Amino acid sequence: MTYAGLPFALPVLFLLLAGCVPVRPFAPGWTDFDFRVRGRIGGRTAHEAFSASFDWRQAEERFAVELWGMLGQGRTRILGDGRRALVIDARGQVLRDDDLDDLMARALGWHAPVLALRHWVRGTAAPGGALEAAAHDQLGRLASFTQFGWAVELRGWQDTPIGETPRKIIAQRGSYRVTVVCKEWFGPAAE
Repeated sequence: MTYAGLPFALPVLFLLLAGCVPVRPFAPGWTDFDFRVRGRIGGRTAHEAFSASFDWRQAEERFAVELWGMLGQGRTRILGDGRRALVIDARGQVLRDDDLDDLMARALGWHAPVLALRHWVRGTAAPGGALEAAAHDQLGRLASFTQFGWAVELRGWQDTPIGETPRKIIAQRGSYRVTVVCKEWFGPAAE
C-alpha cells in the first residue's frame, strides 16, 4: 500500500479497533488517562506522504481511533487495549495482531507510535521509556525530548477540558516524520 492510500486506510483501522475493543464512555469516575481529541495526522518519508483527520477516544488502556481522508472518505478504525490491536479498513476487512506497529505497517503501509502518542498529545513523556535530551519552555512545560528512538517536539500549548496540552506534536525517527495537530479536546462527559 502506498502512502496515498493511507488517509483511507487509517480511518478504517481506527474504526475497526473502536468496534471490536470495548471503550467505555466517559463517566464521572474518569481517570487522568481518559480523553477524546479530534484533529489531523500526517506522515512523511523522503518519497511519500499521507494525511488524515482523526477522532481518538482513550479510556485507560483502551483506545479507538477513527481516520478518514478528504470529505470523510475511506474511514478506517484502529482499536486496541494495550495487549491486542485490530484495524478495520474502509472495505470492512479486519486485521488483528498483538503488535500495533506491525499491524499498522501491514494494514496501512505506515505506523505512528500510538501507545506513546497517547502521552505525548497530553504533553508528557510515555512511561517505560528512557527520556533523553529533554528541554522545557519558559513556563517549565516539556518542549522536546527523545523517547523510543523518536525525537519529539511539543508546540503551541492550549487550554483544554483536560488541562493544558500541546496543539502540535512532531515525532521523527530517521527519515520518517509524524505530525499530529490536536484541534478539539472534549471533557469526560463527551461522547
